[in-house]
Amino acid sequence: MFKKEQSQNIRLEQERLILENQLKEVKVDALKDKVGIIQRLSQVYFELDLKSEYQGFLDKFVTPLGYDYFTNSSEIMFFIGLGLFQDFKYKESQFYISKSLDVNPQNYKALNTLACVQVELNPQQKQEYIQNLKLVLDIKEDYYRAHFNIATAYEDVKQFQNAKYHYKRAIELNPDLFKLYYTYIYFLISINNFNEALETIKQIEVKFTENQQMYDIYQLYFQCYFELNQYDISYKYAQMSVQIDPEQFSGHVNSGNALFGLGQYEKAIQCIQTGIQKKLKDNSKGKDIVSFNIEHYNIGLCYLQLNQLDNALQSFEKSIKEDKTYNSSYKQIMKIYLQKQNYPGFLDIFEQSVLNTQNKNKSLIVSFIIDHGFQIPVSRIENFMQKIILSSVNNNVIINSIHKQMIEETAKIQQQMKSKKQIYYSIYQLLGEKYLRISQTLQILTSYEKIIQNSIQFQQKYSIWDLLID
Repeated sequence: MFKKEQSQNIRLEQERLILENQLKEVKVDALKDKVGIIQRLSQVYFELDLKSEYQGFLDKFVTPLGYDYFTNSSEIMFFIGLGLFQDFKYKESQFYISKSLDVNPQNYKALNTLACVQVELNPQQKQEYIQNLKLVLDIKEDYYRAHFNIATAYEDVKQFQNAKYHYKRAIELNPDLFKLYYTYIYFLISINNFNEALETIKQIEVKFTENQQMYDIYQLYFQCYFELNQYDISYKYAQMSVQIDPEQFSGHVNSGNALFGLGQYEKAIQCIQTGIQKKLKDNSKGKDIVSFNIEHYNIGLCYLQLNQLDNALQSFEKSIKEDKTYNSSYKQIMKIYLQKQNYPGFLDIFEQSVLNTQNKNKSLIVSFIIDHGFQIPVSRIENFMQKIILSSVNNNVIINSIHKQMIEETAKIQQQMKSKKQIYYSIYQLLGEKYLRISQTLQILTSYEKIIQNSIQFQQKYSIWDLLID
């Protein structure tokens, strides 16, 4: 089968040269003849699967004449749509891909690209994406790109057996494409199938020997052993990748992550910081916008282990500056503020987290109110609670009702000259009744009420931090 394909490709390459030479000849002046030759040449490019050369073909032969002369060519309309897709112009891409399929509904490459366009426009419609890719395979079952795409889709919807089948089928159809193995191995790691992942890495280690491929293979080894908590072995492979190319970012960062697992925190910080500098140097010419939120977060964790709270705080703040939605960094900052008894700072960062992370840290405020609320003026707490409620509910009737009830309860307790801590408790109770799970709320309230009943001064501490923190 492969010999037959090889022979066919040789014939197509010969035809390609002939057609391109014809277009260079001065005697091809007739527009009709020129359009006809270009259309046939597009079919040759299509059959040879010269995806990386499509844009050059368009620039050289199609654009000078204008797209209007080629609306009846399924291949050329597909080339145009694919280029727009690669430029992230999904609506325009959809227009030309649809034109391609109007001319030839069996154009499996166009159908595959249209499925990709539609899932970019509607990311949640993964099942529809899968069905569209099945249509591609109905037309051409041995199209490896469709198998690869449907494998990633099945992985997204957690149908792992289907994903595995299509990953392996894609590799079977194109056994010389490194990217297919690389993605498949990461898939195996993601489902904790480390034995098969390691077996596959060993297989490709003798097949792909270019420097970048070896670098990526060592990264795969690192990831497997890191997930297995074998940090000494994962560090060895991270360092082997650094030896191949010390200018790449990931080898240094992975070395730092492995060193964290080994408890070598200062050395871990140095490695991660080196990785950041390598990435910044690589992007100094304005290639891509890069973010180091996870790297700064990991550096912060190292500083926490070294009990350097101020350095840790700075690292977590850098992480949030890189990505305002990174929930884990908000949590660590709030923990540090509580440890330093900086309660106003805690409230400030909590308000930021509510604004930027869709209330993922909401349970933290429960512990704060019970254990530390009496350190803050009543007006500050009340204002803060109002913001939380306004951020949590969209229904204005509920907002107004809860806030009114909160104010009334607070005023009532103040008139009775009760402890400030009880004021915060009543506010917490109102919040808890509306937003916490019933079982969780009852457990907390029951425990807290016992303390209220048994303490005349209401100054006893009761920490539910470990119970509630996400």
